[in-house]
Amino acid sequence: FGILYIKFLLNTKINDKDDIKKLLPSLPIAGEIPLMNKSEETLIRKNSTEALAESFRILRTNLNFMGLNKNDAKVIFVTSSMKGEGKTFTSMNLAATISTTRSKCLLVGADLRNPQIHSFLDLDKNRAGLSKYLYDDSTQLDELIINKPLSGFNLDVVLSGEIPPNPSELLVSARFEEFLEEVKKEYEYIIVDTAPTILVTDTLLISRYA
Repeated sequence: FGILYIKFLLNTKINDKDDIKKLLPSLPIAGEIPLMNKSEETLIRKNSTEALAESFRILRTNLNFMGLNKNDAKVIFVTSSMKGEGKTFTSMNLAATISTTRSKCLLVGADLRNPQIHSFLDLDKNRAGLSKYLYDDSTQLDELIINKPLSGFNLDVVLSGEIPPNPSELLVSARFEEFLEEVKKEYEYIIVDTAPTILVTDTLLISRYA
């Protein structure tokens, strides 16, 4: 009993949503995503009935109930405190799930320091992406958009592109806001994969656009 008591006492991790509700009762919880083993597939399949796919469908539905079902385009940021917690995994699968509802969805890589979307889609991480659009005013939107790289899903993607020396400065520029305004004209949902909030300030600087 004593060993178990000390073990639970020293456990500072969030184990389930009840831990969040105790500390932050006013914070809405949109959904719960199961922890995946490294041997399992990281991308959901269309029409899948597995627990992972169902959890993202619940998340998609709850986001609409939380006031995101308005007529204008929805910009959703996916972030977490540290790296390796599943931001890109969640971004990819949420965007894929939304795209199955006949909604035009765009996934944007806004983690300019440690981009990961390319690895999920087996794409060249240095191809033209968001960073080029931000520092090169002559870059056009159609140069960045990769049409339907994920088979079976109505999902377009903009990668992060080459890693710049000044990501924070690029993201707070007027060019990033211009980028979002342009894609809002074409897409109903824009899912933005962002940097971890404790390690760098990038996501906090652009959070007003979500």
